[in-house]
Amino acid sequence: MLPIEDMFSLSLLYHLNSEPTAPPDPNSLIYEIPREQFPVGANATALPVPAQESALLRILKSRRSCRRYTREKMTRAELGTLLSGACGITGSNQLGPGMETLLRAAPSAGALYPLELYLAAQEIEGLEQGLHRYNLLDHSIEKLQRKSGMNEIAACLLDPKPVENANALILIAARFERTLKKYGPRGYRYILLEAGHLAQNLCLLATAQGLGSLCIGGFIDSKLNNALGFDCVKQGVVYCVAIGHRA
Repeated sequence: MLPIEDMFSLSLLYHLNSEPTAPPDPNSLIYEIPREQFPVGANATALPVPAQESALLRILKSRRSCRRYTREKMTRAELGTLLSGACGITGSNQLGPGMETLLRAAPSAGALYPLELYLAAQEIEGLEQGLHRYNLLDHSIEKLQRKSGMNEIAACLLDPKPVENANALILIAARFERTLKKYGPRGYRYILLEAGHLAQNLCLLATAQGLGSLCIGGFIDSKLNNALGFDCVKQGVVYCVAIGHRA
């Protein structure tokens, strides 16, 4: 039993020991929910369908995972819309004299925002191929001085084939201490929840622009974090989203 005042060990123990050891079994069955789990009872109340379909509902219905992409170029405007809409600054909140919190496009526990976006890019207008980091403060892309590119990053996935022609493989990385320092081990759960919020933003923004997306949780953490130059105890990738033009 870990002492309650130890805020980091439990979360990091799980994070470092949940790395996949083998690719998933391709012959595993798709799970279907048995109807008997949801019997129609006498106390059931039918809900009305939306009276008018909104633009957001149409996008939600259109979102599908995409596993085949073309090499058609992505524009910088499309990329900018994806990144700013995923986690860009949407406003500010004055906490007191000289104290301001910058609000983002996705919720965060305690407004601590531990997530940062990196991307392996190829065939994006005006952007050098390779590894980049998104700077949300001035809405810019910074080229990282590392040899890793799309091929090297994709090789860290359990199945790199679906993303080989994607324009961007967006890597959602967490700085663990930002959240664990306040919330202890439960903060790791908050980090994963926030990554889900951010990934959904990316998928819906991609769909709205006619692009395909694929959320990816199957990757070798140690290889991927090493390719990014992370100290995996302090920072690590928790989720990936591939985006590009549908084949």
